[in-house]
Amino acid sequence: MTNEIQIYKTKIRTKCPLYGFAYAIGNLIDSEGNQCAIITDRYSPCRMEILDQEICWKDCRFNSKESASNIEKILEFTIFPNELMPKGAPSWKGIPLRNWYEHIVNGKNI
Repeated sequence: MTNEIQIYKTKIRTKCPLYGFAYAIGNLIDSEGNQCAIITDRYSPCRMEILDQEICWKDCRFNSKESASNIEKILEFTIFPNELMPKGAPSWKGIPLRNWYEHIVNGKNI
């Protein structure tokens, strides 16, 4: 038996693990939009998208030495990408943001 999470539906994602998610009490919920989850006190669309730039975490202004301690904290959050929710399940436990980050940014299996 494997602990690998299955992808239940196909969804095209950007190269940013925080794009399209909203913060909710230590969790990141899939908003199906252009929200930047690193902004936790209000809705904030992705600045890169607004500037018509390719959305990529490696080029994001929040991916900096100044933000490193905050980023490390949120990597402990749980994230709920809709494409990973098991079919027919009324709820699910999500996955660690750190795993989602590695999947989106570095192409690792979840």
